[in-house]
Amino acid sequence: MGKNVIHLIDDDPSMLTSICYFLESEGLDCRCYSSAHDFLKSFKEETPGCIVLDVKMPEVNGIELFDELLKREIRLPVIFFSGHGDLPMAVNVLRKGAFHFLEKPLRPEIFLDAVKEAVKEDERRRAGMLSKAQLQKQYEKLTEREKQVLTLIEKGLTNKIIAERKRLSERTIENYRANLYKKLNVRNIDELKTVLKVIEKKK
Repeated sequence: MGKNVIHLIDDDPSMLTSICYFLESEGLDCRCYSSAHDFLKSFKEETPGCIVLDVKMPEVNGIELFDELLKREIRLPVIFFSGHGDLPMAVNVLRKGAFHFLEKPLRPEIFLDAVKEAVKEDERRRAGMLSKAQLQKQYEKLTEREKQVLTLIEKGLTNKIIAERKRLSERTIENYRANLYKKLNVRNIDELKTVLKVIEKKK
């Protein structure tokens, strides 16, 4: 594994410079991008680390870039920061799998802690990644009921709707979801879909 890299994306040059200087003074390696397009054009491989992303940017904003990252299955932890964010926006990106949402002006201690935790999260994910063979083996261990619930989760159905279809309690479905995520080593629906694509290719 290579050295951890913090990818900074912001259209404000002064903000990029100040954040990069701060992180490098803490011994972290940074790469700066002035736009979403610049990042996507330059980002060739998924290097270890995390992405620090401003919400409000011209052309492609931070939310749109995050959606593109999910689409491309780039799984680096993403930390959003914004001076224009609100609670619904934060809840939305966190539900999609963002690691953190911070408000400007950034508080150095809180920001640094968030970056370090994001890097640790990426290290844990990489250490725990299952091979294709392991994923297939884990899938084959699932019960028929678990596979049925898994199919409905993959379709994006809520726990409540799945519970109604399977005539089970919503709490039971919540437990199924948590156990399935644990067994397949995923954190959210997007990672689950990626894993199922891998399994499907093996068949």
